[in-house]
Amino acid sequence: MIVALFVSLFALGSCTKHVTQVVDQGFSAIYTIKSTDWTADTYTGTGAYTGLPPGPINQYAVVLNVPEVDDKIVANGAVMVYLSFDGGNTYDALPAEEGGVSYNTLHWKNSVYIGFHTLNGSTPSLPSADVIAKVVILDATPLN
Repeated sequence: MIVALFVSLFALGSCTKHVTQVVDQGFSAIYTIKSTDWTADTYTGTGAYTGLPPGPINQYAVVLNVPEVDDKIVANGAVMVYLSFDGGNTYDALPAEEGGVSYNTLHWKNSVYIGFHTLNGSTPSLPSADVIAKVVILDATPLN
């Protein structure tokens, strides 16, 4: 028994495990969107994207300059957007629907788009106070 213990200690002690660890990272930034930052944005598509009937959709949008959204993030990472209407006390993850208004987000290299429209197709009202946008960027390694 002592010999078996000695052999197992010697044999296991000579094994080396090499681990290569890739650490993907997440980053976030806070943006303040003033009421005057929103611009009219008319989408004239098929309606499939928003679920509304075809034709013009009155909405407002803002495009944030986010240089950290690079080609690598667009290809393999993720961009998540959260909005706060109460000064950063609570955040809603987009897409979201609040009080008959639908909020959506898109991203492309260097940019994050945030838009909103009413569900009934009427012209929405601009937020009367600042809206805080939290943009979370996740770096990721593609699965092979």
